[in-house]
Formats: sequence, structure tokens, C-alpha cells
Amino acid sequence: MAITLVNSAEDMVDRAQRLRGHAYAMAGQPVPKHKTPPAPAITLVGFAGLAAGRGSAGAVRYSVERLDPGAREWKTVCDRRATDSDDPWIDPHPLPFGARYRVTAWNTDGIPSLPSTAKSSVAARLDVIRCDSDNTARKASVLSIALGIAT
Repeated sequence: MAITLVNSAEDMVDRAQRLRGHAYAMAGQPVPKHKTPPAPAITLVGFAGLAAGRGSAGAVRYSVERLDPGAREWKTVCDRRATDSDDPWIDPHPLPFGARYRVTAWNTDGIPSLPSTAKSSVAARLDVIRCDSDNTARKASVLSIALGIAT
């Protein structure tokens, strides 16, 4: 019988950083800063603030910002708490429609990426409408996710 140990994301990051530091020490070189992660991508924003996306290589945390309808400034609704395990991310205080979301990736050194391209639930529904007619099954499932309907 095999036993699999499951570690937290923080534990895995800590272990990887210790191994990295040891490897550079063995080579007699200083440990360089981590590269700035590329911008993540939001692939879908569903009804009431459910945001799904593609993470960013080198990121250990993500911040999520929301731009409310009529607002001029982005409001941070998740400050470096989300990880790759939190996809899809759900806004704890969502607006039903019209809010736009963007995500910023953070590396281990606390350096942020550029923010993702902003996306709203309205944009997700328009993407569904523009799908080709031969892609009917995909349109139905994406539309269901965007509206928060179970199929």
C-alpha cells in the first residue's frame, strides 16, 4: 500500500525555495530574483462574479480587482490570496451584471505581473452569441455557465 502525502501550497513553495537556494549555494552563485510572471488570462466571467481563467507561470498568488458599473477606479476584492487551486474564483460580494474583473499574478518575491485583460459577464454572453452555428453544443454549455444555470 502506497501512502501519498499532500502538502499545502505554502509548504511546496517553501520547499522549492529552499532547494533553489541550496542549488545556487552549491554552484557558488547568489540566488537571483524570480522573473516577473506574465499576465494571467480570464477566460470566463459567469453570473454573480464567478471568474475562471488561466494562471501564470511563476505565480504563487493572484489578486482580483473589480470595476463596478459607473466606477472609475478598480477595487481590489482579493488581495494576493487566490492560488491556482482557487479556479474558478468566486467574488464574495458579487454584482449580478456589469462588473468587470481583472487578475494580477504575483511571484515569490512579491513582484506583480501586468493585469489581465478585463472581462465582464456581459462580454462572456456576447462571445457565446458570436459562436459559429456548427458549434451549437459548446454554445449551450458556455451560455449555461455564463448565466449560472445547471445543465
